[in-house]
Amino acid sequence: MLSALLWLLAVAVLIADAIPALRPGGRSLCDRLSGTAPTRACLYRRALDQSARLRRAGIEGTQQAVAAGRRIAPALTSSERARQAKAAGQCLGNRLRGTRSD
Repeated sequence: MLSALLWLLAVAVLIADAIPALRPGGRSLCDRLSGTAPTRACLYRRALDQSARLRRAGIEGTQQAVAAGRRIAPALTSSERARQAKAAGQCLGNRLRGTRSD
């Protein structure tokens, strides 16, 4: 008798847990008690689409920055300040090579 009563109680709890999951929110009693929520596949699709858009935007931004750098580079390397920096670097390199060979 007790076993049949416990079995009926278990079935009632199972049904009580399953019915709320059939509603649009999709959260069962166990979900509500544990504080979790099911995630629909459309949310994953939307996140994937957004990450792909952001990736494309990042690639385009990088390509534009590289192109701008290539346009500006000749003007920067032909400036007097760039020549001075290059000469200073060569001087330092020559000094380091001189100390290394001693």
